[in-house]
Amino acid sequence: MDNRETWLAETLVELADTSASEFVDTEYLRTLASRLRILLAPAEIGLIIGAERGRPRLAAATSDRTRDLVTFELQHDDGPCVRAYRNGETVLNQDVSGAEQPWPRFAEKARAVGVRFASALPMRRHADIVGAVGILDARGSTVSAQDIALARTLAEAATIGLRQQRALEVSTQRSTQLQHALDSRIVIEQAKGMVAARLGLSLGEAFGLLRDHSRQHNERLAEVAAKVIRQELFMPEDTRRPDLPPSPTNRTPPTDRTAAN
Repeated sequence: MDNRETWLAETLVELADTSASEFVDTEYLRTLASRLRILLAPAEIGLIIGAERGRPRLAAATSDRTRDLVTFELQHDDGPCVRAYRNGETVLNQDVSGAEQPWPRFAEKARAVGVRFASALPMRRHADIVGAVGILDARGSTVSAQDIALARTLAEAATIGLRQQRALEVSTQRSTQLQHALDSRIVIEQAKGMVAARLGLSLGEAFGLLRDHSRQHNERLAEVAAKVIRQELFMPEDTRRPDLPPSPTNRTPPTDRTAAN
């Protein structure tokens, strides 16, 4: 890396840009993993991300070996990356060849595939932890404190980007739901007016008819109202108030005998 400062600045700008209309978190996290791979080479990088419901999942890995090891951690809920995610702890240069291991199963698996040192960083902003970065080295070299600090900065920048994107998605979803509710309410009010005028009912009685039809036919009230507006559905004639004459649009056509008279 010829100019590390410039590279870091460009990477931070890249991670801050989550404004794309078709933002995809998996691609974003792959970008983070590839940048960390460049920063911490020769170490390999694996990322896990928290799920809204359920267990965290593997989000990105820079090698098949790292993918397998991080997947092993997730399956057994045991290892440095999982601990960083669960407890917000930073794991720095854990020698998996040592006699005393905090994660014996992970250490055995890591040794079997040639990994010597394991580190992990939580992806966090204040108390909010969204994922974790796993750093695995098979060449016997440890990660310096300076590189860990820089990696933590990139991870935090990505965390901020993810949180902003998720907040935007929630806001957009709520706005869409509110607009849908407003549109449905307008349709229902229009249908109430049409039924009330056609059958000589009060607005409350007209609404009762629409609601009863919705329940009896297991249809959403807004769908029933839309059918009324499109004149695909008419309320039955016997629902009119008995003291009112039949409306012209619903009057029973005369029979031949009546017409003849």
